[in-house]
Amino acid sequence: MDLILPFKVGDAVEIRSYNVGYRGAWFRCKITDMCIRSGHMECQVEYIDYPDERRKWNRLYKIPPKCRNQKATQNREIMLRPPFPQWCWENDIREHGPQMDVVAVVSSPWKVGDLIDWWYTDCFWTGKIIELLGDDKVKIICPEIPLGEGGCWVAHPKDLRPALDWSLEKGWSAPLSQENGKCWHTARLIAGNQGITIHSFPGQSLAVSCPCE
Repeated sequence: MDLILPFKVGDAVEIRSYNVGYRGAWFRCKITDMCIRSGHMECQVEYIDYPDERRKWNRLYKIPPKCRNQKATQNREIMLRPPFPQWCWENDIREHGPQMDVVAVVSSPWKVGDLIDWWYTDCFWTGKIIELLGDDKVKIICPEIPLGEGGCWVAHPKDLRPALDWSLEKGWSAPLSQENGKCWHTARLIAGNQGITIHSFPGQSLAVSCPCE
């Protein structure tokens, strides 16, 4: 049974890139057009943080670079997802607060092994914390080429958010973090009918609402 895409023209979304130099990055966008081209569903987007970027057609489904030589259609991945859910620290949950569909709750503070998104060059890069540094900094590693740009980077904790996955079938989910034989979820997802104090991360205003699921 085919799934109905929850996207339409005018929606705010995040779009993934596998282009060289931006492999594995997520960009905040707005859909400006959608249609079927050459048998594929495609969309045009306006890049919120790159206003001078030329609009071009993007396929909603692509085969990740590591699977280029495989013909199985189930290896295709959707390149679009809804706006990232708002999130808060575990100790910021209050009795009263704003109403959200879904909220990601993170145990404070960040720790080695946490899977995160890093706000850098006006987009989000998925990575993993590998070291806690002094002066309120952390060292992260990004996925290697061809799924990411690789490399180790020093980041400020204020520029991080928990990494989350999204699919048409399941909506938002938290990937499993692993380090030294231990496994945990960097974030847990809760229904937004609980009172919370929202944490503001780079690139998102507290006033932005999130149609998550």
